[in-house]
Amino acid sequence: MLRQVGRGGQHGGRGSKSAPALADLSEAQRCQAMTRFAVLRPYLEGDAPLARAARDAGVPIRTVERWLTRYRRDGLAGLTRPVRDDAGTHRLPPDLVTLIEGMGLKKPRSSTALIHRRAAKVAKAAGWPLPSYGTVHAIVTQLDPAMCKWRSESASIWRLPFGVGVGCVAPGSGRRRSGRTP
Repeated sequence: MLRQVGRGGQHGGRGSKSAPALADLSEAQRCQAMTRFAVLRPYLEGDAPLARAARDAGVPIRTVERWLTRYRRDGLAGLTRPVRDDAGTHRLPPDLVTLIEGMGLKKPRSSTALIHRRAAKVAKAAGWPLPSYGTVHAIVTQLDPAMCKWRSESASIWRLPFGVGVGCVAPGSGRRRSGRTP
């Protein structure tokens, strides 16, 4: 017989958000919830104390206690890893993000460490929050690869000499071809 799974009282903090419905979870999240439930199951069925179930699974007891609390509050969906509301965002001013992106598109591209140092210097002078290296790295690596390619190709296209019937660039080759058509 399973132990009582109740809807415990809501407490403040990160855990007070309600978990999504089980049907709304991805396959990987459902698999994670079932794996964690397998750790809790011996305790819930009354076959083993929580400490033994944790030890047998090789999971720290405090982690299993957290899972149990979330399971009692939110059911199986509570056993998935909680996602922050601000995941994938940062709190930098838009002008600083634009500056970092511009430095990331500059050719030849500077290292992320140099971009970080320059952005930190500008942010300090402007009174903005200092960006972390990880944030700068995330902004630079999330630049659209097509934009980076466009930036490098567009510069070479505009440097071609212009003449009557010449100046066409074969896509992807970077070489000029004559203006004559077959």
